[in-house]
Amino acid sequence: FINFRNRNEPPVSAASQRTLTIPTEYSRSKKSDKPASNTWEAGQVWIQNIAKEDSARKQWEKMHGWLADYDAKANIKPRKRIAENVTRFSNTVPNSRGHDYGWRLESDLGQEINNLQGRLTMQYKKQRSKEILGYD
Repeated sequence: FINFRNRNEPPVSAASQRTLTIPTEYSRSKKSDKPASNTWEAGQVWIQNIAKEDSARKQWEKMHGWLADYDAKANIKPRKRIAENVTRFSNTVPNSRGHDYGWRLESDLGQEINNLQGRLTMQYKKQRSKEILGYD
């Protein structure tokens, strides 16, 4: 686990992270309820979620992992252990479906669909007056 804590911030104790602050009166501020307001906080939330997921997986493996060694009829069926350095991504299945659409654009039908899609998006695009913008 890599800790990307900001070096300028003082370390936070575990006890202060668990404290719950309850507001005493109603606040009318328009502060958003988003947990992360900037990129660094979003990164910290992501790192914490990955760490929680990893610890939950290890805890399940320790507490309930033996259940995977049996089939539906309670016969012992040992699991195949996967090596730690094996990638989770497939070599045969692509990671996205963008290529299915992209290579068809060379056909007449693909050009027509692209043309219609462009006209549709231009139809609903907000029109700005050139006088307001100050240039031609």
